[in-house]
Amino acid sequence: MYIVPSLIVVVVVLFLIAIGLLVFAGRRGWTHWARCTPANLALSYVASPTVLLVYRLGIFTYCCSILIWLLARKEGEKGLLFYTVWNFTFLTVFFLLASVQSVSARMVGYDVSRNPSTRLLDRTTLIMFEIAMTMVFLVDVVLWGVLYPQAKHVAHRDDNPDACCQKFLNFGSYNVHGFNMIFMLGELFLNRIPIIPAHVSFVIFWMLTYGIYSWIIRASGGRWVYFFLDTTKQDAPGWYLGMAALHIVFFFFAFGLTKLKTRCFRNARDTEAEEIEATYLLSTNSSIA
Repeated sequence: MYIVPSLIVVVVVLFLIAIGLLVFAGRRGWTHWARCTPANLALSYVASPTVLLVYRLGIFTYCCSILIWLLARKEGEKGLLFYTVWNFTFLTVFFLLASVQSVSARMVGYDVSRNPSTRLLDRTTLIMFEIAMTMVFLVDVVLWGVLYPQAKHVAHRDDNPDACCQKFLNFGSYNVHGFNMIFMLGELFLNRIPIIPAHVSFVIFWMLTYGIYSWIIRASGGRWVYFFLDTTKQDAPGWYLGMAALHIVFFFFAFGLTKLKTRCFRNARDTEAEEIEATYLLSTNSSIA
């Protein structure tokens, strides 16, 4: 498999920037792990935590069923070649972990701590929410805004207008390119999980992981699923940088939505939690100094 040399530079630079940001943010306390509290993971601003629990369990059950159906289809063995299926699988796992958070809180009568948590499960749930929230915007916008129009153009050019519609306008596509956003917007509205700016690095890592996976599949004799992944094209570095930029844009779009929701619905107890976080950050910075 041939790779345009400048593309390797682009991928390495993106990886190093993401690593550098995480290290620097961690030293400065910008990772804001103090916001990762059992209360933020299991409670809701706008509804009973039981409503959030039922919602999460319902969405997980539905998504799990759809995922099994997608992978069990005749061409199911090729399903994981697609970024959409990767992200729908990721979304399903997020709702599993979120359901675990809600069930655990229910078992203690929702009397959960508002103090920072260092548990791996808690931090993983927070990071998965950030990535899943970002990816539903990116996947749906890229599909309906780029891939579908291009497929329609090619189909009409080849005098075969039904070719693209059968591929995109079907039940499976509606789930992974439409319902996914509805599910995550519902979660965003109900939950209290924050999106932390410094965590944009995790989104970049997720993008690069799929990119490297695609390179391996191609080197093993597979095909490019998306034209903008083709490493033989001279404009490949531009496509990769553009996709990275889109990931970042949609991450901060999701971040803006969470900030808006928090300002609209937080209460006095949430302000107290912010003071706890401020104390945590001051102690972190003091130890660094």
